[in-house]
Amino acid sequence: MEREALISDRRSHPRYDVVGLLWGLLELHEHARIVDVGTTGILIETTFRVALDSAQSLGLAVDGQHVTVNARVRHVTAATGNGSLPRYFVGLEFLSTPTSVLQTIERVHISTAHPRETEASATDLT
Repeated sequence: MEREALISDRRSHPRYDVVGLLWGLLELHEHARIVDVGTTGILIETTFRVALDSAQSLGLAVDGQHVTVNARVRHVTAATGNGSLPRYFVGLEFLSTPTSVLQTIERVHISTAHPRETEASATDLT
């Protein structure tokens, strides 16, 4: 009991017991590697296990601009490997996707699906 009294005495601000439900928000900034992306969602690899069906805000750099995309976690799979940190593959479904993100995704998909056409058109521009 004396130990509990000493710990509580160190607090400079009062604490209050919560009766009932009280929700809070914890915002974490975690860098992740993009594995693949489409117009409806994204698969990332991260060291942070994300709660299934949770809503997340993703910060993406699109054409040099920071864009926030709201998404929902649809699946989480532990990655296999022998690294020191745990790794997870997290599939997120976009809930709202800015036009700039959709256009960039479509441009990337076209260039990877038809690399010769992209190279030819790039040559024509010079």
